[in-house]
Amino acid sequence: AAQYGHPASPEVLHVLAEVDAALTNHCSRCVTDAMLRDAYAVIAMTPPQAEQLARRSPSVQDRLFLLRAFDPDAPQAAAVDDPFCGTLDDYRRCRDVIRKALPGLITYLTQTA
Repeated sequence: AAQYGHPASPEVLHVLAEVDAALTNHCSRCVTDAMLRDAYAVIAMTPPQAEQLARRSPSVQDRLFLLRAFDPDAPQAAAVDDPFCGTLDDYRRCRDVIRKALPGLITYLTQTA
């Protein structure tokens, strides 16, 4: 789980720079009850994370999605593997998995908002 106040890791910054992306001024935050209550959509990276969020705030069930659900080529209930303590290639794989899901997520958000 994220702890408050941490910047993106050097590995994350490195693999994002490879694709001309950045997390300028990024600072990690813990999920709060207010965030869950007020969010239009709640996006989880893994099934266990989604289950934990649903237990914590049952009202998010109809707004809770796995990120990879927005990737038409991903297996059902596929997770975004956390590259923490991994190699740069692990971080690249994670970056690419996230990038593949973003068009579907953006479409969902723009068509339903």
